[in-house]
Amino acid sequence: MNLRALFEVEHTTPVYSALLRFNDLHLTFPATTAAYNVVAREERRSLFVRQLKRPTFRMSKLNEHCTFLEYSEVLAWHRRMVSALGA
Repeated sequence: MNLRALFEVEHTTPVYSALLRFNDLHLTFPATTAAYNVVAREERRSLFVRQLKRPTFRMSKLNEHCTFLEYSEVLAWHRRMVSALGA
């Protein structure tokens, strides 16, 4: 499996659930170099950071592959891609 990036949009569900799903994939496919991205409101960033410090995510090293993206960052990225493609 050649995954490059995975995204979990966490608008109302627990950040911890997204991290558990990512951890399952990370442990199931350890050779992948995929980036794991949680997308959520800025207010949830501190929760993401706290949850990622849990021993299970440090031991599996998911914390080294997982990032937080705020909605506006994703929107800006999308606009850059559309502009680059000339659409």
